[in-house]
Amino acid sequence: MICSLNTVCSAMYDPALGRFCSRDPIGYEGSKWDLYAYVDGMPTRFLDPSGLACQPEISDKKCCEDGDTFFNPGRSQGGTMCCLGRKVSCVWVLGGRTDVNDPDAKEIIDHCSFVHEDSHHQDVECNPDRPIDRPRPIIPLPATECHAFRAQIHCIEFFSRNCGSSNNCERELEEELIELGKLRDENCGNAGNPPPRSLPVWPQRVFPPSDGEPPSPEPR
Repeated sequence: MICSLNTVCSAMYDPALGRFCSRDPIGYEGSKWDLYAYVDGMPTRFLDPSGLACQPEISDKKCCEDGDTFFNPGRSQGGTMCCLGRKVSCVWVLGGRTDVNDPDAKEIIDHCSFVHEDSHHQDVECNPDRPIDRPRPIIPLPATECHAFRAQIHCIEFFSRNCGSSNNCERELEEELIELGKLRDENCGNAGNPPPRSLPVWPQRVFPPSDGEPPSPEPR
C-alpha cells in the first residue's frame, strides 16, 4: 500500500484513502477483527485522542456540568475546562456579579462572561488523555485574568448600545462594569500591568442575532 502519510495520534493515516495505513498500536485490544479500525467504526460517538484508548465524546454541556461538580469547590462564576484535550468555556453562575433584573442587561452580561472565559484559551494547555480536567496555565494566573477582564469589559461596553432607551439596562451595566473594573485593576496590578492584547471586534449588528448564537469576533 502506498500512502501519503500523516501522523494521527499513535498511527499513520492517509487522508486521500480515508483510512489508517499502520496497524493499531494496541493490536486487537482496539478491535477484535480489524487492526486498522478507529473507535470501533463509530467516530460520531467516540474519540481516541491518544490513539491508545477509545473514549466517549463529551458534549460542552456535560463537560461544564462535571467541571462544576468536581473542579469548582470555591463556586467560581466560570472557568475554562478541558474535555479530551478540547478547551471549553463554562459559565456556572449567570447574571453577573451584581443584582441584574433588566433582561437586556442580563443577556449582555451573560454573553460577555463567555467572552471572559474564551480569552483564557490562548493562555492554557490541555492534556488530551484526560476526559475532564482543569487546564494547565502557561502564563501566571493574574496575567491571564487581567487579559480576560479587559476583554469582558470591552464586550459589555460594546454591546451596551443595545440597551436602547432603557435606563435600567444602562444603570445595571454600569454597576457591573465598576465591579469588573476593580477585578481588572487588581489582577493587572499583580501581573505588573502587561501590555494590552488586541481586543475582539464584533459585527455592527443587534445582539443577539436571530439564530440565537453570539456573534463571532471579526479579526482586527
